[in-house]
This record gives sequence, structure tokens and C-alpha cells, in this order.
Amino acid sequence: MPTPFINPYNFVAYDPDEKRIKSQRDFSILGHDRFTGNSGRLTCRIETLSRLFVGSSGQTRNTFNRLAAGTKPGIQGSSLKGVIRSVAEALSSSCFSMFSGNYTYKVKKDCYKTADHTSCIDKFYLKTKCGLSGNSGLCACCRLFGNSTDNEEIKSFAGKVVIGDAPVIGVRAKNGAIIPANGNNLFEDAYKSAHALSTPKPHHEPFYLNNNNRIKGRKFYYHHDRDKLPNRGQNQDKIQLIKSQVVFEFTVEYRNLSPQELGLLLLALKLDDGCAHKIGQGKPLGLGSARITIEKLEEFSPDRYKKKGSKMVEVKDNAPADAIKGFIDQLKSDENVHFFKAGWEELKAILKYPAIGKVEYPRNNWFNSNGKAPLPVPADVAKSSLMK
Repeated sequence: MPTPFINPYNFVAYDPDEKRIKSQRDFSILGHDRFTGNSGRLTCRIETLSRLFVGSSGQTRNTFNRLAAGTKPGIQGSSLKGVIRSVAEALSSSCFSMFSGNYTYKVKKDCYKTADHTSCIDKFYLKTKCGLSGNSGLCACCRLFGNSTDNEEIKSFAGKVVIGDAPVIGVRAKNGAIIPANGNNLFEDAYKSAHALSTPKPHHEPFYLNNNNRIKGRKFYYHHDRDKLPNRGQNQDKIQLIKSQVVFEFTVEYRNLSPQELGLLLLALKLDDGCAHKIGQGKPLGLGSARITIEKLEEFSPDRYKKKGSKMVEVKDNAPADAIKGFIDQLKSDENVHFFKAGWEELKAILKYPAIGKVEYPRNNWFNSNGKAPLPVPADVAKSSLMK
């Protein structure tokens, strides 16, 4: 019998109750020309727990991203937005904003001991992007982060959350202080194969689909105990990585959020204790483990546009932690706002940090010797004997 393995990724299921999802879609979106609800700004930090790589299309692809010519290394706000939105979509079972819903692939004979065949993932309601026309409406995440479309008949919405770039601010010392970053304490070279940082290729049917040809859910990557990139060259490309314990800082501005929407945003940012995000490229190889903390919360008063000189006010002392917990508790307890509790539990199992153990793709000879690809071991049944 083949030895089980733990794939570098697993899936967070989506809510099967389509009627409940549809009931959460909002048709009467508040425009940006009016002001109501919660508005403010969060100051957040990202601290790397493993080595990390974020590239840029306009720069050398093996060099860590610079936000602009001559500036400090940093993570683009657009990259962070994708990370935070993917978590928020899983928590609220919102639409699959990054999935076209029309993915077709062909399985070749040399990959499986079966006949050539083409498989198409069946369409279902949650695959399509939201829109402000017809009978669609906007899901929770399209209200927060916006939606775009090439269809002139469907209106786009700019969203109510803006996530800024995250420049490096320093390196965490052993005593807990953040010391200034420099080339010696910031970067570390490693070596990679040609496809080490390539985009996901979802073409192994048993890994991605249920028996009814529906996609299993949203894909997230496990944390590793160490990454798989060697520190010595083996006739491979050299790549510049950010070391662990490097700290970045960014802001999140939000406008006109309900308490539950703000709770969703806060939970997607900070997660629960014992969990961490995966950011950047090379996630299957163990790169990109990082923890986001909310350092400061500033709020606008409700009458900020009625009084002269009204401005954003910082929530001081222990109030930020209390306020954050309060909004998250409202999200989890309000029956009128959909919070997908099953998805949250599955997500926590995948994003658990420290790592669950040894995770890796099956070797190439697995498919040759076993025909159809086996199912990976789920996180909740992974035992130490399977991680050796």
C-alpha cells in the first residue's frame, strides 16, 4: 500500500446552502458620496516567520521587490489585498473573485495510467463574480474590497477598504526591539529550480474536485518547519529572499463599514492566536509564513463632516484590543450576517503555526506507479507517523 503524504495545500469548503448565500448579497450598496457606519485607519505590521519572496514584473524577477526606484524593499498593497481578501472570502463564503468558473484541462496518458480525457469543472453559483445588475448583487467581500468587470451592463464598485504598500521598517532583535534594516541583516540568497516560484496549476483532478466535479473549495497552503530552497548553488538561479523576523508596516483605511463588515476585515487581518498568513511566492516550498498584527486603530467621529476641524482620533491604551475583539465577536454572533463557521475551523487547521510537520508534493514516480492521483491526507488526521 502506498505511503500517505501531506500535500502542501488543502481546501476550505464553501457553504453548500446557495439560498443563504444569495440572501446575503446586497442590492442597495451605499455610495461613496455619503457617510455612515465605521470609518478609520489601521496601522498594521507584518513580521516574517520564514524566508519570504515577493517579485515584481517590472524588476529583476530573482530580486526582492522594491516599491519604487531607490526605495526600501517592500510588499505591494495589491499583493496584501489579495492575501487578506482570500481569507475574508473563506470566512464569509463570498464569491470566488479570482476564479473564472470555466476551467477546462486535459489529463495526459503519461501523467496517469488512464486514457486521455478532458475534465471540466461544473459551474455553480459562487463561481461568478458579483455585479450590481440583474439578480446578482454584491457579496460581503465585493462590498469591502470592490469588484470589476468587462461587461458594460454590470456596474463596478470601488470597495470601501484601501490597503497601502508595506515598506521594511526593521528586523526583530532577540530582546524584542526592532533595529534598522540593512543588506546584511535583511537578505539571504538561495537557489531555485526553473518552476519553483511559478503560479499554481490545478490539473490533478482528485486533488481539486469532489466526486460531483465541483471544486472542493478555496486553496490555502500549510506552513512548513523549513523551506525547500537550498543555500548552495546547484547550477540553478540565485534568488534574493527576505530573512525571517523582518518587520514591514502598512495602513488599512476603511469607510462606511457596518460593525460586522469591520469585524470581517479585522479577523481576516489578524486571524486567531496560533495562526499565520502565507504571503508572496514559493508557498508550496515553505516560503512566505508571516504574522500580521494591528498596532494602532484610529477612528473618525460620526459627525466628522459636520464640525470644523474634525479629524481621525486614535483609540489609545487597551481600547484597540477591546474594540477589535468587540467587532469580531459581533461578526461571529450576528445571525443576520453570514459567518461561515465551518470554513473558519478548516482555515485555522490549515494556517496553524508552527507547522504541522513535513509537507511536500508526491514524487513524480507516485503517479507512474499508482495511476490516478491519490487523495492527500487531511490536516485533521495527519499523524506524526505520516510526517517522517
